[in-house]
Amino acid sequence: MITEELVDGRTYYWRVRGFNEFNTCSDYSDVESFIVEHPTNVNEVELIDSWAIVPQPLLQGNNIQLQLSSSTSWAADAELVNSLGQVVWQQQLYFNNGTQTKTLADTDQLKPGMYALRLSTDGRQSSLALIVQ
Repeated sequence: MITEELVDGRTYYWRVRGFNEFNTCSDYSDVESFIVEHPTNVNEVELIDSWAIVPQPLLQGNNIQLQLSSSTSWAADAELVNSLGQVVWQQQLYFNNGTQTKTLADTDQLKPGMYALRLSTDGRQSSLALIVQ
């Protein structure tokens, strides 16, 4: 679930369900909650009209393909971050007006798991999830 805004003072509830190659039918966890106190915003990159990583999930050893549509030309710092918050790949990317597909990196050195692809430009940041099998 993605929410556009967290409301100050509001209580949010969540639960999770495990999923991996060995376990696809686990029960949901107990319901947990948190209260938002003084939320801050992350400014999304407004130059992106649409974007996706294809295919998803990605098989280990295959290249990461980024499809992105934009109405202007621009540059961004791209980072691939693992679940521990470590940057495992980074590169500056240049995007042209229109829709394009970029080959970013191969996944030979990546362990199976979840990663985040982050694009940053002019103090703004957007991210997409990437699953490597």
